[in-house]
Amino acid sequence: MEKYESENEIKKLFDYLSLRYLKKNEMVFPGIKDAKLQISNYYKDNSEEFIYLEEKFGRELKNKFKALVYIRKVNEQIGYGLYTAEPFRADALIGEYTGIVQEAHDYDISDNETSVKTEYAWDYPDDIPCLPPLEINARYAGGVLRFVNHSFQPNLRIEHAIIDNEWKIFFVADKDIEADSELFVDYGDAYWAVDSREIIL
Repeated sequence: MEKYESENEIKKLFDYLSLRYLKKNEMVFPGIKDAKLQISNYYKDNSEEFIYLEEKFGRELKNKFKALVYIRKVNEQIGYGLYTAEPFRADALIGEYTGIVQEAHDYDISDNETSVKTEYAWDYPDDIPCLPPLEINARYAGGVLRFVNHSFQPNLRIEHAIIDNEWKIFFVADKDIEADSELFVDYGDAYWAVDSREIIL
């Protein structure tokens, strides 16, 4: 089955799917970069964890690190998935979830665009004063992590931290993972609470 691994192959797939390939987040609200993110109660209450994550993964995230992965079609029902091109050790960084940072909103998921209903969006980790609730949305523009599918037994975990005064959402290996394994995250209970959402195992 055809796989897309090199930068050029991945960009061609994005073009074929009418997607824009983003190596970093695209901001709808330019003022986000000037916000004082560390003064929020959420950051203060969890600062020890966020500082640890910044120290552990910050350099790689600043350099737009992406682990050796490839995209290929899982099947006609699910569509594409993301796979390991080499073995990963537990706690290995896979990369940043990139997309458009925009106002969060509910989606009409009854449009039958795909057999699996999804909006490819993660809530922005914290509220920013004077702005509406935000999300990082990769429905039409994003990076390779938009192809990570759901599992109730995931092999990745989702982390977030402030890097260069911007909240970053990134995926980390939750266990040792063999080469040519599909990568999964748990989309969370709120995702599946939507009545018309389809669970495909």
